[in-house]
Amino acid sequence: MKRIFTAMAALALTIPPLQANEPVSANKFASYMVGAEQVRIQNGEESLRGVMNQALVTYIETNLNNGNGPVLMVPDVGLSTYIFARTPDNRDGWLEGFAQLGHHAYAYDWINTGNSPQNILPFALLNDGVICYDHQGCGESDNPLLQRVDKLQPADIWRAWGFGPVQGEAYPDSQYPLEQVMQLYSSLPAYATYVNNDQDLIINARNMIEALEDNGPANLILHGAAVETGAQVARLRPDLVRSLVLLEPTGCEAIEPLTQVPVLAMYGDYLSQRGMTNSLQSCIDQLNAHRASGGQADLLTLGDVPELQSREEELAAVRIPAGASGNSHLMMQDRNNLAIAGMISRWIDLRLN
Repeated sequence: MKRIFTAMAALALTIPPLQANEPVSANKFASYMVGAEQVRIQNGEESLRGVMNQALVTYIETNLNNGNGPVLMVPDVGLSTYIFARTPDNRDGWLEGFAQLGHHAYAYDWINTGNSPQNILPFALLNDGVICYDHQGCGESDNPLLQRVDKLQPADIWRAWGFGPVQGEAYPDSQYPLEQVMQLYSSLPAYATYVNNDQDLIINARNMIEALEDNGPANLILHGAAVETGAQVARLRPDLVRSLVLLEPTGCEAIEPLTQVPVLAMYGDYLSQRGMTNSLQSCIDQLNAHRASGGQADLLTLGDVPELQSREEELAAVRIPAGASGNSHLMMQDRNNLAIAGMISRWIDLRLN
């Protein structure tokens, strides 16, 4: 199988700032809903009607075209598409960045999260135990509507996402604009997930398929816990998925049967300090197995990860240019976010052509 290490390494060292030959069409920015379903619930003598499980898709359809298809970006659980739309210090996000690279760019908000309207009926049935708060404990239930409500907390993310060793202390080369971190904290949405985890996966995969039927096939850019849902989409409808880009997955097991889809896994920096080395090693093993089965799989590390030095003969690994390490879990908002988008777009071009 053709290796791309040399080509990718050369590209990684010669990435120019993203500059389109012509401006992106401003009249192509919009949003729409997918997955809405009308339901009626009988609660005693009262009949409740509503719309549930809808998700918002925000997009820029560019006047440029590089021929490699659109990108559909999905945030980690507990985050909204704010992370793709803008940065805390008000720079262009990946929606604009990928549009400048010639991709129609779409971003999907999870059901009951961010800009996707919350399911109202579970709240209407609050007193009947249809919704519960995670800190109180939510046990299994036969009620298909039972949801738990939660919200990410700043103390839980600073070290885990690679901002610094302890909250309030930044790594010296941190790429995240921490002087504006309150913008990130302010954007963290409350979110509800079904207690039956399979139900969330099924509904979100169904909604993403609906979006792709209108706009695909597309390259799925999946952040963190979004990997399993995106892989489910690829399993159900491989005709709608051109490639999978996995941003800091906790593991890559979900790609096991998808040998027909090119896969790129990406990790930021300070992985050992963040407790991510086991996840990285697991993903390396899975990507190697994917390649051994005839699939196309690559790894892109954005920092110096010594654990990979002995694996380069088995799996292509490229680094972002010197002086640009310190990338976080939120690489789409880091100061070099557009350079990273450029690397993803170049990988897509190499793998699809």
